[in-house]
Amino acid sequence: MADSVADSHGYGVAIIGAGAMSRERIKIYKALNRPITAIYSHHTDKAVALVEEFGLTGQTKVFDSISSFWEYEKSSYVYIATSNDSHCNYATEAMLHDRNVLVEQMMVCSISELAKIHECLKNSKKIIMEANPTLTSPLLNSFGEVIRGHESFEDIGRPTNVCISLGKSNPKFVRDDFLRYKINLSDGVLFNLGGYAIGAAVSLLGTHVEVVNSHLDISREYHVGVNAHIILRNRFGVSVTITISNVSNLPCVLDIGGTNGFYFARDFIHAQSYNCCMNGDAPEARDLTSRFDKESGICRKTFENDSEYNFAMQILQFEKLQENGYDSCMAGNRNHFKESKAVFRIITEVMANNYSDV
Repeated sequence: MADSVADSHGYGVAIIGAGAMSRERIKIYKALNRPITAIYSHHTDKAVALVEEFGLTGQTKVFDSISSFWEYEKSSYVYIATSNDSHCNYATEAMLHDRNVLVEQMMVCSISELAKIHECLKNSKKIIMEANPTLTSPLLNSFGEVIRGHESFEDIGRPTNVCISLGKSNPKFVRDDFLRYKINLSDGVLFNLGGYAIGAAVSLLGTHVEVVNSHLDISREYHVGVNAHIILRNRFGVSVTITISNVSNLPCVLDIGGTNGFYFARDFIHAQSYNCCMNGDAPEARDLTSRFDKESGICRKTFENDSEYNFAMQILQFEKLQENGYDSCMAGNRNHFKESKAVFRIITEVMANNYSDV
């Protein structure tokens, strides 16, 4: 199946970075039969090792100079697989050099950096997509289409509320990130725990959201043991309650309540299945893998795990965005950068005010 998908597109990718993330993603590009035209890295030996490991000699050129990379490498888009603090610079450079951008779990350190990307996006008319499973997982996309459109689910009726629970086993890692990058929380940084949960909520509700109630007590030192409770609401009256636990390893749970029952998904970031419970009846399991296979033209069995399968579908989604073009993406609100902007706005409001019952 991957062959048929690859035959319908001519997209090659140039990769920035040669670390562990690059290695994992090259496996997926290979499974999709996508040509990897170039790899740029400060560590040329690592890039060469990747080329040799995946049999890319003769197809993939290694660059140790970013200026040469931009001048001679002509793929339509770049995939950025570098450390978080370099995302902004590489993304803006790519758009200035007429490339579309796919970046994974984008992190910028301030609102000013986000504004810089936004200005570059408007001027260059390029497409930037954040490949973040908490924003773009197939399950979220499927549910989000209904919730954003204020339609009724076939069996549970009109959605009324959504609950997202997200936790992390070791909050020390998050705190260390803040100290390492000297991030000022007043800038509204998209930190890698709460920000992604809010991102999932925005992905479900759409970009027209407001903060109804919030309790988020996080200082620069990141107080361990404090839970964050945030309620968002869209213009159709659907509310999302986010619970972020910094001390327990909560599963990533999605619970959608409707007039006749509810849907429940564990590990919604990678899941292709969920449970449906109607009027107190025993939950009924529903698997969407075959539907996703059919829609994407690839097969879950081709990939080692759900994470790889999910990222492969995001690659295909990004290729469709490129086919549609910038104007179509922005008009249809299919550019995930808009969702990132909404996430930053909400985080900034919550951190600046720490208010409730607004």
